[in-house]
Amino acid sequence: MKLEKILFNRYLAIPVFLLLMLGVFAITFGFLGDYLSYIIEKSIEFLGNGLIFAIKSLNAPEWFLKFINEAIIGGLGGVLGFLPQVLLLFFALELMEQSGYLVKLSNVLQPMCEKIGLSGRSIFSLLMGFGCTTTALPTTKTITNDYARIKTALLLPFMSCSAKLPVFGCIAGAFFGVNSIFVIFALYLLGLIIAVLLSIIFQKIAPTPTNENLVLVASLNAPNVLVALKNVGEICLQFIRKIWTIILSFSIVIWVLNNFTISFEYIVNPEMQTSIIEVIASLIAPIFAPLGFGWGEVIALLIGLVAKEMILSTIAV
Repeated sequence: MKLEKILFNRYLAIPVFLLLMLGVFAITFGFLGDYLSYIIEKSIEFLGNGLIFAIKSLNAPEWFLKFINEAIIGGLGGVLGFLPQVLLLFFALELMEQSGYLVKLSNVLQPMCEKIGLSGRSIFSLLMGFGCTTTALPTTKTITNDYARIKTALLLPFMSCSAKLPVFGCIAGAFFGVNSIFVIFALYLLGLIIAVLLSIIFQKIAPTPTNENLVLVASLNAPNVLVALKNVGEICLQFIRKIWTIILSFSIVIWVLNNFTISFEYIVNPEMQTSIIEVIASLIAPIFAPLGFGWGEVIALLIGLVAKEMILSTIAV
């Protein structure tokens, strides 16, 4: 009971939640997440080297070896390495949901949410959006106030879902090293802050009362680990299925466009020959010139509209 008084105190609830999430990020992107990612990366490297060696023994042409190494191994490996961190973060959110913590937190924050035009249940949906926006969207159906439900659905994309996690991890790891945990946490927090600010703006423009009955939870309970693991397993299968379909397909397409000219000749001398993708991207690149982006970055951004994970695999290719 004393623990619950601290966790759900009207003044301490938000600071405690932020500290809790910081701990989750420390595990996800710290020793455990890094170690598991290292194992997967080394496994991919080992299998890739074995595959390249086997193909070389068959006297395959040079372009085919480059295709396997860059489009297949490079494209998929750049994303698969972040799979453990995605699953660890989603598992932590699942445990919070199974224990009833997220529901009770929503109840505590109900008065504050009403002031900005949201429901206490909106907090639950928004927090689940950190795991997956697609799975969080159906949870908004429990919000009985139409205005709050629509607004919550509109704010969900500002929550940094697991698809954006590989991009955050890559950038933070490259530029901030051991401090990457705090940078990624700040990016997640920034998305939540922007969502709150937009909700305040919406409420100022069209104020609507959002009084709503709360879902009462008597106390915290032990999370159902088996159910959490089952849900994480389903997310893992969805992630791998996306890798072997969407990401692999686009990696192959990007590689072909990047290694062949308009006349579909294989590029032997990149300095003398212009690839198909460079021609296409050069038409769009001037729009992004003020940001300092070249044609390669522009293509990665456009592909990211299909799947955020594709940004890394596109850059890798």
